[in-house]
Amino acid sequence: MKFPHYTFKGQSLLIKALILILLSSAHALLLQRGISLSDYPGYYCKTRIVSFSQVEKTLEAACNGFISTRNDARRPLVFIDDEEVENLIFEWIIPLIDTKPSTGEKRKFIEKIIFNNSCELTDVVYYDHIEKKHKSCQLVPEVSTSTTPEKRLDPDKSLIRCGSLSWDIVSIQHDAFRYLSYSLQEFVHVQSTFGLVDGPWRRAPMNKMMTQNKRSHNVSYQIVINKHIEVCGFVVRHHIIRKVHVAVKPDEGKKKRLSSKTIQEKQSISIVCFTDQKFLLIPPNWKSEDFNPLKRKTLA
Repeated sequence: MKFPHYTFKGQSLLIKALILILLSSAHALLLQRGISLSDYPGYYCKTRIVSFSQVEKTLEAACNGFISTRNDARRPLVFIDDEEVENLIFEWIIPLIDTKPSTGEKRKFIEKIIFNNSCELTDVVYYDHIEKKHKSCQLVPEVSTSTTPEKRLDPDKSLIRCGSLSWDIVSIQHDAFRYLSYSLQEFVHVQSTFGLVDGPWRRAPMNKMMTQNKRSHNVSYQIVINKHIEVCGFVVRHHIIRKVHVAVKPDEGKKKRLSSKTIQEKQSISIVCFTDQKFLLIPPNWKSEDFNPLKRKTLA
């Protein structure tokens, strides 16, 4: 004899299974029909369509993770490791918005954005737990319905980028004049640059005002100048998570060799950027009698 609640539970599971089959079939049908794909632009990741706006929001959150100074802040995880920190590639899981898995249920397909130190999107992938590997999502671009050709705007040549930060030249000069002219912070020599034509170079800490989650805070970075007091480089600190292997001791009384396990370790890396677009740190028409970075100490 079957009890009513067992019958209801079995019917509920059957209905859920049928819904999943129908969704998968509908998604597969969309992928097979090239005409229909243009109606739903975005990234097709197995059983989920990720919109461009959601990818942009996820990338913004990941870039904020690079520079957040909170101890409990989420950090970008290294996806492809490299000895040179500039070549590291990172991952960030795309959160679920419309649907939430049941308690204790594991996502079979986890969507992620892949990006570099400059916060440039390189790929959108999903992790297949069944095959245990990452696969690229299919990109379906938006189809423009406009009949007039778009005018391409020339990029702002005064915009300087380094890592996840960007500045315009005027704001850097204003910050330098306001902060370095009246601060006790001192420029220090970069020893490896004494033999350069425009050397030695010097560097000093600066701050950039950023807004995250509707809150303003300062992000520290370093500015590098040459002997002509021209800005020639920047140093930006990124906070990341890296997978490292650590040794594990065997249990007492058991004769086993040392084994290892993988853990996630918080690290900080320095992104060094040199700019071909050199400019004066303090324009000559600005009054800066108190500003003389040439009388400084040497970096140890």
